[in-house]
Amino acid sequence: MTHRHGSAAPSVSATGSVEAVCQSGRVRNRVLLGVGLAVVTLLVVGVIGWRHLGGDATTEVFGEAALPRCSGVEVGVAEVEGMRLPAIPMARGMRCTLTYRVWNPGDADLTVTGFRQAIGGPGGGAGFRVVAVNGTAIDHTASADGDDIDARWSGETPLAPEDFAIVEVEVAFRSSGCTARGTLTSWSSVLVEGKRDERRVTLPLAAFFRGTRDSTCGSRVTRAAR
Repeated sequence: MTHRHGSAAPSVSATGSVEAVCQSGRVRNRVLLGVGLAVVTLLVVGVIGWRHLGGDATTEVFGEAALPRCSGVEVGVAEVEGMRLPAIPMARGMRCTLTYRVWNPGDADLTVTGFRQAIGGPGGGAGFRVVAVNGTAIDHTASADGDDIDARWSGETPLAPEDFAIVEVEVAFRSSGCTARGTLTSWSSVLVEGKRDERRVTLPLAAFFRGTRDSTCGSRVTRAAR
């Protein structure tokens, strides 16, 4: 009997050791879980803070185009590759205003600091030219790479969070340009800057340009020779 009672005591001691080990494991798991949640929270706060400071604030900026306002010509409609847009005749007396809205869906203050219009610069050969952007004349000096074919403008237009900025582009007929009859596409873009980044945003087309007798080189030479 003494031997049997003596052998039962270790069994109770072993059970207590197992329970202690389990409790210790549960405490350790809770500690690791708490540390993991703290790390995730810090990462999320860091990302939000980076966005708030403007780290990638320009990535969601986008543009919209309004109908052009023109004088001196009658604006038609053209369809090119599935896009149906107003078509501005490149004819004598043509002067139009192309209006864009640049939207900032984010929560950081941004600034529109530049505009560019393909083949609308002083050295462009098309039958239209960009005169001014937001009431200011375009840059008439060549860019860093010596290119003055595209129209370029530099300035500062505030772009508040969850708001839009207006960019108005004045274009006119270029008497020295040569554009045959048909439809001409000229893309434009704006440069948007935040505190820590900048991005060039391509704007949607506001209109096509349409070649006319006035903009066709051959026709102009023939008329001059008569």
